[in-house]
Amino acid sequence: MERGYKIYDIYELNPGDHLCVLYETDEEHKALITPYLRSGLENNEKVFYIVDARTSEAVLNYLRDDGVDVDPYLESGQLSILTVSESYMKGGVFDPDGMIKMLTEETEKALQEGYSALRVTGEMSWALRGLPGSERLIEYETKLNEFFPIAKALAICQYDCRVFDPEILLDILTTHPIAVIGTEIYENFYYIPTEDFLAGKAPEKTLEHWTENLKLRRKMENTLRESEERYSITLDAVNEGIWDWDVSSGDAFFSPNYYKLLGYNLGEFPANYTTWRLLVHPDDRDSVEKELQENTASGRGFEIDLRMKTKSEQWLWVSIRGKVVEKDSIGKATRVVGTLSDISERIIAEEKIHESLEEKEMLLKEIHHRVKNNLMIISSLLNLQSRYIKDKTSKDIFKQSQNRARSMALIHERLYQSTDLKRIDFGDYIRTLSNELFRTYAGDFGLIELKISVEDIFLDINTAIPLGLIVNELITNSLKHAFPEGMNGEINVDFHPKDDHYEFTVNDNGIGFPNDLDFQKTDSLGLQIINSLTDQIDGEIKLNRNHGTEFKITFKELEV
Repeated sequence: MERGYKIYDIYELNPGDHLCVLYETDEEHKALITPYLRSGLENNEKVFYIVDARTSEAVLNYLRDDGVDVDPYLESGQLSILTVSESYMKGGVFDPDGMIKMLTEETEKALQEGYSALRVTGEMSWALRGLPGSERLIEYETKLNEFFPIAKALAICQYDCRVFDPEILLDILTTHPIAVIGTEIYENFYYIPTEDFLAGKAPEKTLEHWTENLKLRRKMENTLRESEERYSITLDAVNEGIWDWDVSSGDAFFSPNYYKLLGYNLGEFPANYTTWRLLVHPDDRDSVEKELQENTASGRGFEIDLRMKTKSEQWLWVSIRGKVVEKDSIGKATRVVGTLSDISERIIAEEKIHESLEEKEMLLKEIHHRVKNNLMIISSLLNLQSRYIKDKTSKDIFKQSQNRARSMALIHERLYQSTDLKRIDFGDYIRTLSNELFRTYAGDFGLIELKISVEDIFLDINTAIPLGLIVNELITNSLKHAFPEGMNGEINVDFHPKDDHYEFTVNDNGIGFPNDLDFQKTDSLGLQIINSLTDQIDGEIKLNRNHGTEFKITFKELEV
């Protein structure tokens, strides 16, 4: 087997293996560590996990999410979660020899207990905190290569690429015979044997590996070029780029038009997944890789829009379409083929449409904002004018008009603040307006209790504005008339969907609505507003005089 290729999956690890994993996302971490832990438990191995950046519960949830009942393993001692102070920093100082001694003793103990091996994995982020002895980390990793080949034990050392400097990660790669990049397991091309590393031969061996790598790359390029030449005539006739991806090895074939679309000459960049990934815009990589993984796992065809870097350092919008053409024995995709097409003109057109919509949204927001401000100015003017009025009845008329303006302003304020410029959360609106009116009219807060039971229902502005005025009038009427001075009472405000319509109800247990008054034929401006606006929203209003006063408005949202 040539060096640098993937060698096996996570379930094929054996005692004696010493791996490092360099991961970039929490998803990669979970995807690797979950099967690693599960495999150890299923193989009757004793399993240690050393936590640092994560909690014990988070790690156990990896297994639970995979359908593993962890409790029996924890109770039997087959699975243990250790802390840094119980392992690496036992005794308060990190001592590589002491740590290896502990691993030796724990391995012997596991075998005596009837387990087939000791399986260990540890988070290494503790080494970045400057703890005593942590500067000996690379020495420790190197000495482990003398321990594992003769021990019934295996380990994965975890390194988060988001927190470790590249210089440290380079040394980590150098000291591990097997490397896991993300979730892919590789024979580590850059591994330097312990005796060479400790003897100071790292630069010499690194140069040797790099030279071999250049030869290997050249060989791969020649092989690819020969393959491309066989299909060049056919592929040149196709306007789209064609690609063929070997999922197992990461190698790929890109047609001449594939290179041409990106502004490159044929073979100007290596045809493999790693290089392709580097050409993808950094902001698109995670989502694109996630879609690729999901679709290749399921065997579905797919189409993904993304940005790729051209030779001129520009970002080109392209669409990749692909289909799985080969399932290994367990149904995992091994080969995917597809096309690459330039969709930049379509994206430009979509962006223009989007910009136009954004401009219109900003205009609508500004309109709502100005309408709200104007209504609030009206409300303020009415408030100022009312200060010069001595007659209580006239002053009350001004206060009611002020509150009506305020109720409409509140709707436009909600629309201005919302991402939906035509609909508002009317349940939230009722809560806000009811509490404002309560503070305005309730007087002694200890005598009247306001109970609000509403659901968060979004209504169109054409329904919300008239209904908002209805809410204002009904609650104001209860607060003003239901409880003469000094009387205790309760007001209930309810808003809920029912079947194919909505019901809004205001009821109180006050003195009751006058029996000799027809609420639909009255000189009261408030009741006239309620009746008129109920008709405007095609609703129905009912009055119940039993046990106080209850007004119920039944309506459907207007279709515009």
